This record gives sequence, structure tokens and C-alpha cells, in this order.
Amino acid sequence: EERPVAITTPLMGLLMESNRRNDEKQSQQSNQRKHDRYSLLVAVDYHVRDLTYQCFLRDISKGGAYIETDQRIQVGQRIHLTLSTPDLQRPVFIDCQVVRCDDSGIGVRFGELSLQQKKVVEELEKKSPRVADDAGTIIIGPM
Repeated sequence: EERPVAITTPLMGLLMESNRRNDEKQSQQSNQRKHDRYSLLVAVDYHVRDLTYQCFLRDISKGGAYIETDQRIQVGQRIHLTLSTPDLQRPVFIDCQVVRCDDSGIGVRFGELSLQQKKVVEELEKKSPRVADDAGTIIIGPM
């Protein structure tokens, strides 16, 4: 028979300190962004380990993107993103590395972008609203 575990005051303090440190890490990670992010909803494909998944791009910047997916992909994993929109004459392929995972998707950092890839990202940014930072304020300068 299992007995419930009593949470003592020192244990509660330790748990709260652990959560505070996790919150600080998350805050520092979001402040590492170098480019403004732009909110959008674009259907994309991504390829990982010889499999192709269809999903949605939720935001984009010159440095990377957030992809809404229910697939579990490891941080550090390389993926290949395929962007195809009605404005593009042909699909654009971008090599990426997964830098963040959460329950809703993955954050990726773009590899070195060609001139054509940069133009596509810039066009998507022009058509999209800028994403607010965690405090709810619009970011004016690069992070």
C-alpha cells in the first residue's frame, strides 16, 4: 500500500527554488534572440530522418522559426524545412537545427541562408505582424 508523501517546508522551498531557476533559464533563452520575430500561419513540410511531416510555421525571423508539430524531435537534431507559398515560383529548402522543444512544437535555427532564402524570409516578415516579447510589449530593436 502506497502512502502519500508529506511535503515539508524545506522540501517545498527546494521545489520553489528549482522552479525559479527554470524560469530564469527560460527568460535568458528568450533574451538570446538576435532578430525580431513575426507571427504567421504558413503550411510547411519538414524532413527528418528520411520522414516528411506536414505542419504549420507559427513565427519566423531572420535567424529561425517556430514550427507547430506534435512530433517529438530532439534538441540538436537537423531538419530540412520546405517553404512553398502561392507567391513562390518553386519551393525553398532551408536547413535548420532544433534549438527548443515544447508541447506545441519546435524552435529551429536556420543554417547559412542563401540570397534567395533570405528574400523569402524577408517577404514573409513583411506580410506578418511583429511578435510581442514575454512582457507583452512590442520589440522595437533587435534582441
